[in-house]
Amino acid sequence: MLMILASLVVAHGLWERTADEAARERVVLFNVVTITTLTIGIAALYLALFLVLTFAAAVSIPPAALEEQVSAAPTVGEYARLAWFAASVATVGGALGSLVESDQAVRDAAYRPRGGRQETSAAG
Repeated sequence: MLMILASLVVAHGLWERTADEAARERVVLFNVVTITTLTIGIAALYLALFLVLTFAAAVSIPPAALEEQVSAAPTVGEYARLAWFAASVATVGGALGSLVESDQAVRDAAYRPRGGRQETSAAG
């Protein structure tokens, strides 16, 4: 998860800098909020992927097949360990994939307002 966080921040220039002393406090706050938001998002998506993969493994891999492959009892822990490995590999793939996205696409995803609020024009 740290790799995808670092790749997003470094590769896409999400870390803000300023030479202006008056703006330094705002920039530090902006960076803290950016890192916190990205960390929460990455962790939530990782957890969701882990849960989906655990469920998929439990449903699609027969216990006898798992026991034959890992030489251990097919417990919930073994299914979770398999899902953890798959989720971690997928997360590394996501980190590498994020490097090919344009900086503008990543900035739009990170900073664009979401939700039910519609932007309205002053003329309307």
